[in-house]
Amino acid sequence: MSYFGDCTAVRLQVRHVAGDVIKETEALSLRTQSANTKRLAERLHDINYWKAELQREITDMITETDLLCQQKLRLENALRATEIPLHIATDNLHCRQRRQGIDLVQDDVEIYLLKVGRRSPFIHTYNTVYFNLAAIQAGFT
Repeated sequence: MSYFGDCTAVRLQVRHVAGDVIKETEALSLRTQSANTKRLAERLHDINYWKAELQREITDMITETDLLCQQKLRLENALRATEIPLHIATDNLHCRQRRQGIDLVQDDVEIYLLKVGRRSPFIHTYNTVYFNLAAIQAGFT
């Protein structure tokens, strides 16, 4: 009888230890799951924050691109509006340069016609807007 009594005592002890191991394992699993859930929630918050930031940046870039397109259109219209006066000024300069002798002079009118013929600041502004717009559009493709 003592052999069976010892087996029963060992079985009860093993059962008790197994129950403790199960409880510890369950507690560890719950702590790990809780920590992982917290990290996932933080990660989700970070992802949503950066998604909103990227969306704001995209909206800002679209707005800026639209403004550049509008500015480009205005500059193109202004450039077209200056073509006829430029042609007239260039023609007048050529006529003045064909003069000979005493009629060949450089006066205030000719200096003004040379200024009108340059229009380089206007063209520089147009080129700057054009290349900026092209760079932005190339970034989207």
